[in-house]
Amino acid sequence: MEEILKLKEKLYQGDIQAAIAICDELETMGRQDKINTLESFLVVLIIHLIKN
Repeated sequence: MEEILKLKEKLYQGDIQAAIAICDELETMGRQDKINTLESFLVVLIIHLIKN
């Protein structure tokens, strides 16, 4: 949420380069969350396969 407020502030200030940098950061965070979720599912799957 903090990043969105920073983004809003930069847009109001007209600092487009900083706003783009914040957007890139948010995109990277989104990707990392997906990777972490997938990794967790894979660990559960591997544990399940080992048990069987």
